[in-house]
Amino acid sequence: MTDLVKERKKLQDIMMFLGSLGQGAEKILQRSASVVGFQSGKTIGMEAVKHFSETTDDLEKSIDLLQKALYDIGLDWRFGMWKEDGASAYFKDEGDKWVGYMWFQDCIVRNTLYTYADKQEGALCQMSHGFFAGALEKILGGRKVDLEILHAGENGCYKKLTVHKEKGGS
Repeated sequence: MTDLVKERKKLQDIMMFLGSLGQGAEKILQRSASVVGFQSGKTIGMEAVKHFSETTDDLEKSIDLLQKALYDIGLDWRFGMWKEDGASAYFKDEGDKWVGYMWFQDCIVRNTLYTYADKQEGALCQMSHGFFAGALEKILGGRKVDLEILHAGENGCYKKLTVHKEKGGS
């Protein structure tokens, strides 16, 4: 068996384990499974980029830095900002927060859910959202970040990103 085949088999086994774990958590914890997934993902996201020293207050730059930080640790997760034609900026100032919209591709969680024949938007999706939010909070120097699914699809997801102006993310 070649190394590539062995690595793919390991990945497939991990995906099946994650699918089982997510489905089990939802059965046991019910609605709170999403909160548990988000919070645990957030902790893991902050930990994953703890050695990435660059921070910024520039929201658009933070997305690029996050992509770089994740790539540096071996995660090739494609995502980016989205805006309507004619919009002047990716983020809209809403008083105490900025709101923007993002697209996400190549999501291992989505692939896991399809492999396991489970639904999107559950505990595992929330874990990936938490991971993203925690890592981005670190890069934004402690600003609280929220990520909300607006559309979960088989080829990509569309999400609302909220960045709070006051620092104090956990």
